[in-house]
Amino acid sequence: DEGRILLSSYPRSGNSYLRSLLEGSTGIITGSDNRPNRNLSASLIRFGYQGEGVVDQSVWLIKSHYPERFGYARFDVSKTILLVRNPFDTIASYFNMAFTNTHDKELHPCCREAPAPLASIWEDFVVEEAGVWLRFHNFWANMAKEMPVLIVRFEDLGMASLERIHAFLGLDEREGVETRSVSIFGRGGAGYGPKAH
Repeated sequence: DEGRILLSSYPRSGNSYLRSLLEGSTGIITGSDNRPNRNLSASLIRFGYQGEGVVDQSVWLIKSHYPERFGYARFDVSKTILLVRNPFDTIASYFNMAFTNTHDKELHPCCREAPAPLASIWEDFVVEEAGVWLRFHNFWANMAKEMPVLIVRFEDLGMASLERIHAFLGLDEREGVETRSVSIFGRGGAGYGPKAH
């Protein structure tokens, strides 16, 4: 597990897009801590993510939404790339994914407006997820005191961001670099997700 890097984000922040940029710019296959037999994971495999659901030693960069949700396996990492997206866009996208069970389809915006049946569900979802989004990012702000965390804004993704990420990953100096791995699990993740009603 030495030297492995976490690609962390709140769901629908563009993690899969960042994976595609990194795979294209480095030739490195990225993994994820999602179960590969889930419908959404299977669709990412169809989209070409060969490492979807893989967390073993064959992958160096691993996508996760921890601690918003726990993946199916635990592993130590030495660094984290935290992808942050505008919460308004992220929460709306997450709502679409929840109701379509896809990565690439969305509900018409009028579905979220009264008197549509989903309007009250949407309002509750926004209130709940705004708190989850905030707790997620506070968790990583605290983790940055224990390990290197590079914050990348989804809205800024481009060549300059990729160059920053490549430097953070130490791609030119990866051979022989000694790193310290940190267990991220059990660090305030309990009771983290949506509150029980």
